[in-house]
Amino acid sequence: MGRLTVGTVVLITISDVAVLLGGVSRKRADQISRRETFPAPIGTTRSGTVWDEEQHRAAPGIPTAE
Repeated sequence: MGRLTVGTVVLITISDVAVLLGGVSRKRADQISRRETFPAPIGTTRSGTVWDEEQHRAAPGIPTAE
């Protein structure tokens, strides 16, 4: 699916999360996304869970590659 902008929100999938976490595997990104400290997803599509990219980037303690 990749990034999708809805209004002012940029939705990202687990593949995008994996890239933002420094290129980890999708499986590892999924494991990390299940931590209590990880930002809550904002929804689910047929393609899977989606997060608000800005919330992910702003979350304390969540490493990013950028």
